[in-house]
Amino acid sequence: MSEVSPWSVIQSIAERRIEVLINNAGFGVKGYFQEEALEDYLRMIQVHVVCATELTRAVLPQMLARDSGV
Repeated sequence: MSEVSPWSVIQSIAERRIEVLINNAGFGVKGYFQEEALEDYLRMIQVHVVCATELTRAVLPQMLARDSGV
């Protein structure tokens, strides 16, 4: 699986006019919590929460400045 850094995404959208930001990334971990690797859950949290938060913060200033965006 190829991993994309949120920073590379932020850099690629920094100069574009963003109207809508859709979080369409994610994955799940199968199995019982106590039997799966903690690292798998931490990666999942990174994608589901941290990356979504960082991307939102990156595009929010331009949306607020325009008083537009979703």
